[in-house]
Amino acid sequence: MKPERMGDRRCKAAEETRWKVLWVPILTATALLFAAGCSVLGSPSKVRAGQLYAPGSARYDAYFGEVHAQQVAQANWPDDRKSTRKPLVDVLKLLPDADDGSIVQATKDRLSSGILRLDVQGTDVHVVEAAAAHHDSPRDVLAAVEVTAHGEIERAKKLSDLPPRIEALAKTGRELEDHIAQDFAGNGQKPFEVREELRASYDVLLSLSQSVERERKTADQFVADLGRAVSTGSEVPAGAPPPVLPKTKPTKGTPASKPEVATKPAPVARIEPVAPAPRPAPVARAEPPVAPAPKPAPAPPPPKPAAKSADTEVFNP
Repeated sequence: MKPERMGDRRCKAAEETRWKVLWVPILTATALLFAAGCSVLGSPSKVRAGQLYAPGSARYDAYFGEVHAQQVAQANWPDDRKSTRKPLVDVLKLLPDADDGSIVQATKDRLSSGILRLDVQGTDVHVVEAAAAHHDSPRDVLAAVEVTAHGEIERAKKLSDLPPRIEALAKTGRELEDHIAQDFAGNGQKPFEVREELRASYDVLLSLSQSVERERKTADQFVADLGRAVSTGSEVPAGAPPPVLPKTKPTKGTPASKPEVATKPAPVARIEPVAPAPRPAPVARAEPPVAPAPKPAPAPPPPKPAAKSADTEVFNP
């Protein structure tokens, strides 16, 4: 190999080594800055992921702890729903994950003839049988209906208490946000991290408030559907005589009321249509008589010549 080429190779290798030495610190610093930026702005939020976030300050830790408790409670709603329905699902021998429509229809199918209704007074629920009516519906089904409906009403009541608490919690978070700079002064990137988690908590609380309303309506609707299933599933069969209500004795000091007798309504006299009165014939307007044109007077006759007088006659001898 020629000496010139060997010298060129050595120069080229030295130049590459020098560039590597210069670029390694630059790339390292860039990577560190990028990692720091991602840790503050690009890393996934713990609050959004449903994890407990604790920045290390008592007031902030209490706030984020309450937000996390609400998230945990929301995650348990499906299990709570199954728990309240379990007594009725077991009696009806349905699958544990049966939907509300299947539970309501199976309840209706298991009830027999009679007149029943679901009486709800606050959180007290009872299946009430109409007076003097007989039914042979399974008692275990009716008892399970009462227990399940009671559990759903209690659950709906607890859910209805959540929106005011969620609203107050969000208000507390916004108040804390105004003091982040002074509460975490000198902690590097901590103020930015806490602010991002606070803003994530607002979105979580808004979604939670909407979910609470949907879940509460689901509980109310299920109780209403159970009430309709009890009423329609226990109706008297077609052709059966109506139930006879027991006679009640009049209260002492109160005159006994006579049974109402259905009276036949009096026939309504038919009103004949009245013919309209004939309109009078129009009266012809009298025109004044037209006077005949006057006849022209006859022309007077020409005057006769005067007769000659004897005195004036001239004697001609």
